Amino acid sequence: MMKKLLLLVMTVLCLSGMAVASAAEGHKIAVVPYLNTSEETKGYVADTVKEGYTDYFAKEGMTVLSKEQTEAALTKAGYVVADQMLPDKDMMENVAKSTGADYVVALEVADLKSTRHMAYFSNKVSTTAKLKYHFYNAATGKMVAFQTTAANNNKAVMVGMRSYKGSITAALQETLEKGNERIKGLL
Repeated sequence: MMKKLLLLVMTVLCLSGMAVASAAEGHKIAVVPYLNTSEETKGYVADTVKEGYTDYFAKEGMTVLSKEQTEAALTKAGYVVADQMLPDKDMMENVAKSTGADYVVALEVADLKSTRHMAYFSNKVSTTAKLKYHFYNAATGKMVAFQTTAANNNKAVMVGMRSYKGSITAALQETLEKGNERIKGLL
C-alpha cells in the first residue's frame, strides 16, 4: 500500500512539473536587459546574471526575442536606459504588443552588499542580495512587481582566505533561482 501511495505521489509531482514546463514551452518572451544599480560591477556579476536571467528562459523552452528587437520596442515605448528604472506596466504592454511577446520580464540588481569578517583562526565573507522584477503577462494584461533576497556566508576556518566572488555569486544565484521559481508560478 505504501509503495502504491508513493508511486501515486511521484506521478502527480512529475505531471505537475511537466504542466509547468509545457506552460513555458513555445511561448515568446521579451527579456529586458537587466539593470545593475548596485555598487558591485565586477564581471562575475554580469556572468551570473546572464546565466540565471538572460539565458534562463531559452533553457526553459521559451522563444526569447532578440535583444535588438526588445530594445527597439522599449525605445519606441519611451523607455530611457539612463533613468536606471525598470519599465512600467504601459511600457511592458507596448513591448509585448510591438514584438508579439506572450511575456515581458525586467530585472534590476538592486543591492549587493558584501563584508569580510576576520578572527584569529577564521575569516568569512557575507553577502546579501536583492533583485527587483517586473513581469508582464500579455494574455491577462497584468504586470506583477516583486523582489527576491538572499544571503550567503562563505567561511574559512584555520587556513585560507575567502573571496568576495564566491559569496556574491552564491547569493546572486540563490536570488535568481527564487525569482525564476516565482516567474514559473506566473506562467
